[in-house]
Amino acid sequence: FDGNEDAFESFFWQRLQSLSSMDARNHEYDARVSAQPDDPNFSFSLGKEAFFVIGMHAGSSRPSRRFSCPVLIFNPHEQFQQMKTTGQYDKMKAIVRKRDLTFSGSLNPMLDDFGKTSEALQYTGKAYPGEWKCPLKIEHASD
Repeated sequence: FDGNEDAFESFFWQRLQSLSSMDARNHEYDARVSAQPDDPNFSFSLGKEAFFVIGMHAGSSRPSRRFSCPVLIFNPHEQFQQMKTTGQYDKMKAIVRKRDLTFSGSLNPMLDDFGKTSEALQYTGKAYPGEWKCPLKIEHASD
């Protein structure tokens, strides 16, 4: 991996596809979320548990997404649901966005509210054009 944002994007989706394909052999998809990457209720599932995935790498166009080596961070989807239930989601969202604005000088254009659009758009931190389609092909069998 050479630190190029396009190369990381390719690496990122290949890794998620590989993990998903292996997971589909032994686990169902988390029934609390959609397995369709273009669905606003989509979340990546491993071991029948949904995750919001964050990709970071040295060549990211977003300073807040830069890290010395390629990293994939898996945040449990349930943590976002719990924050919404307890009323903490909006507070955390404001903190994260304020830090991004301070650190990066602007808000990530792909940032959206939880559940409003497919979270797949936010995974790599890269700005995607409106016609972009997530390359993931979820192979889990239906429940």
